[in-house]
Amino acid sequence: MGEAESVIPLPRARATGAEALAEILHAHRPLICSLARRVAGDDAEAEDVIQEALVAVATSTNRFRGSCKLSTWIAGITVRTAIRHVQRRRRREAMVAPLDTVGERAGRSRDPREAVEARDLRAHVLACIDRLAPEQRAIVCLRHLEGMALQEVAEALQVPLGTVKSRLHHARQALRTMMAPYLAESGGGTS
Repeated sequence: MGEAESVIPLPRARATGAEALAEILHAHRPLICSLARRVAGDDAEAEDVIQEALVAVATSTNRFRGSCKLSTWIAGITVRTAIRHVQRRRRREAMVAPLDTVGERAGRSRDPREAVEARDLRAHVLACIDRLAPEQRAIVCLRHLEGMALQEVAEALQVPLGTVKSRLHHARQALRTMMAPYLAESGGGTS
């Protein structure tokens, strides 16, 4: 996100108005979209999250204090927005109908066999990540899929570093448990 960080500083955007803010939102849109899709777990839901996150960023620029990178701050807003969205969706689903079991998503088929196996493994890992609690899913996405440092994850989510470490540990344990049958079936290990 280094390029987006240098596009235009947020204080200047506050002073110059909508055009500068639009540049910032445009520069950070790939990060917002990526996180929204990963945390929401559903493309249709992610579109709603993206819109909510863009509005949240635009309307809360006066709260950015500069104590972290702009991308970290925007990532935090996006993840918190996505978590709230997922929680609302789950409450609605619980009221309307019993939860359905979600199957693995079909990926694009490719040759050779190794590519297919890699795609299947990736799909299975992502399906397992989708089954994590929203707070754990957010941390896994920020840490492992976006490559953020633990301190950046803590800043983005506005939680203590120890909380990030604990949630990440529990998320990894849950993923190991969910992946164990798949790895045993495919001949892989759980190292």
